[in-house]
Amino acid sequence: MAHDILAALSARPAAAAAAAGAALALGGALYLRWRMPGSSLRTALQMLRLIQSSPHKSLFSRPPSKEAVLLEAVLASTPEGDAQAVMDAIDKFGYEHWMMNVGDEKGAVLDAAIKQYSPTIMVELGAYCGYSAVRAARLLLPGALLISIEANALCCAITTKVVEHAGLASKHKAIFGNAATALAALKAILARRGATKVDMFFIDHDKRAYLSDLKLLEAAGVIRPGTVLVADNVIVPGAPDYLEYVRGAAYYTSTFTPGYIEYQHKVRDGIEISVCTADPPAAPAAGL
Repeated sequence: MAHDILAALSARPAAAAAAAGAALALGGALYLRWRMPGSSLRTALQMLRLIQSSPHKSLFSRPPSKEAVLLEAVLASTPEGDAQAVMDAIDKFGYEHWMMNVGDEKGAVLDAAIKQYSPTIMVELGAYCGYSAVRAARLLLPGALLISIEANALCCAITTKVVEHAGLASKHKAIFGNAATALAALKAILARRGATKVDMFFIDHDKRAYLSDLKLLEAAGVIRPGTVLVADNVIVPGAPDYLEYVRGAAYYTSTFTPGYIEYQHKVRDGIEISVCTADPPAAPAAGL
């Protein structure tokens, strides 16, 4: 399917629209999963550009996904280069049509952590539609970099577009995949920048993968003393095994900040911030 769409995109717009219609068959939403070939992120980006410029938008909305509606709302209601306006627009949309972003209230906890630790290299696991990427990148110092790892091709493309629209593309790189598949690219970025570790992780992807991905990153040597882990939704949906691990490990110091699930004030949630104080046992020796 991805190669068919790419071929159509390089031909006539009408043919591209027909191919897009086929891609929208499942529930009406363009849903290019990470299991598709590596070209799917490029496909999704091209599809976004096509949809935004097409006079036949009805072909792409049967009905459109909530994520696609959000993107259109952001692009239509905010000026380019205004990160605060982009965040405000996404928050407004989130209160009206619940979205699984970190949100404005818990987002303030993330803001405070970034301001306190001033990461030079920050990685987020799970970007969704780019809200947390904009929120984080706007606070990074000149020369710092945020790397978003997102396993859904469409969400990865939307994140790229939202960050670009917010005027923060120079501080941001999106990697399509998960922690395991993106690890080689992440380590290559660290090597090019002469870095030995990731300074901060914002963890907000599949809660079932929090602990396994943390251990993967520890073993890869990208978590070292001074690395800060900011984990969202540790109460709801919850990551009890992750909490037990970081709170019980001698090489992390953890604190919990209570809050509520994003965009409502009924269900308790919170953010766990853990600072690595010594090399995890699984980490390779420094310099290897």
